[in-house]
Amino acid sequence: MRDKKGHFDIMIIGAGVVGCAIARELSKYKLDVAVLEKEDDVGWGTSCRNTGVVHAGFGVPPGSLRAKLCVEGNINFEKLCQTIDVPYKKIGKLTVAKEEKEIEGIKKLEKQGKKNRVKDLVIIGEQELNKMEPNIRGVAALYSPNSAITVPYLLTIALAENAYKNGVQFLLNTEVVNIEKNSYSPDFEIITKKGKFYANYIINSAGLYADQIANMVGIKKYQIYPCRGEYYILDKNASGIVNHLIYPAPQEETGGWGTHISPTIDGNILIGPSAEYIKEKFNFPKIFIFHNIKLFFCSNSIEFESEYNRNFEKADTPMVFNSST
Repeated sequence: MRDKKGHFDIMIIGAGVVGCAIARELSKYKLDVAVLEKEDDVGWGTSCRNTGVVHAGFGVPPGSLRAKLCVEGNINFEKLCQTIDVPYKKIGKLTVAKEEKEIEGIKKLEKQGKKNRVKDLVIIGEQELNKMEPNIRGVAALYSPNSAITVPYLLTIALAENAYKNGVQFLLNTEVVNIEKNSYSPDFEIITKKGKFYANYIINSAGLYADQIANMVGIKKYQIYPCRGEYYILDKNASGIVNHLIYPAPQEETGGWGTHISPTIDGNILIGPSAEYIKEKFNFPKIFIFHNIKLFFCSNSIEFESEYNRNFEKADTPMVFNSST
């Protein structure tokens, strides 16, 4: 049982979507669990600054843990959203080859997806592409019918609320400044700006700050390089431009997913992201106004304003620290 000194069986550091999902899962067991979060509320970091895409798993290296979890997550995501009452819509994704020379790239993605056991991937030709997306130009596309969208901030909040109702304690505005291993007990001593807490296990899901938390327990091999992405956001009156997630064929010289078009649950369309490596991990308040931007692949131009920013999180799976080791 939890004592007056703030002892917990497991302390989760970071109340983003990963931390809250772990908290919800652990709430199924007879454990004293708490979540430390430095911000005013859950999901204020990367978890509320992303496209909200539920990827099918064809874009990640075969045999990797990421591929395994991505494919399994895609299969189970709809049921999770139904359970915790979060919006979910399976709209599918088209990865478009604009020119003949890009077809080889989408064929590689198809092959990679099949190795990852992604279901129902198919390459379609120009005629079928035009039927599915009249405003998109290309000679072929990889169609992934199981790619979907959700609302990332609502997902994070719902996971947190469910965990809280099942007994997990959330300690907001509680930034971790150091972690020490007690010499007189098997516990970790977690020092925050609001006092000390103790735990047998720590789960590091601190997002962009996961490397700093790892550093505090003597793990020096991780370093996160923050990369800021910016989006154009279209008004809802432009929602009919596309019906699917639209991604470009892989570009070897750029890496990543490139600029893509993403419908949202709310009816807006996001176009982006850019990619800019920055020094400060939470430097994302930029606001730009653009006019007369031509959609990539599309023949028409649309005027709009943009206030949507995204931070990318280059981190692996959460790290679990056992105080007994």
